[in-house]
Amino acid sequence: MITSGGLGTMGYGLPAAIGAKVARPEALVIDINGDASFAMTLTELPTAAQFIE
Repeated sequence: MITSGGLGTMGYGLPAAIGAKVARPEALVIDINGDASFAMTLTELPTAAQFIE
């Protein structure tokens, strides 16, 4: 489990999930985001798509 430390940081989830998947490609990575948090980091999806095998 990866967390921002309970600080309530918005926009942390998707980039952290991408990093976790790159670090451990065999692991199941689940990111739970709110709509505003997802909107803040939507541009990270093309980065994630580069690592899909």
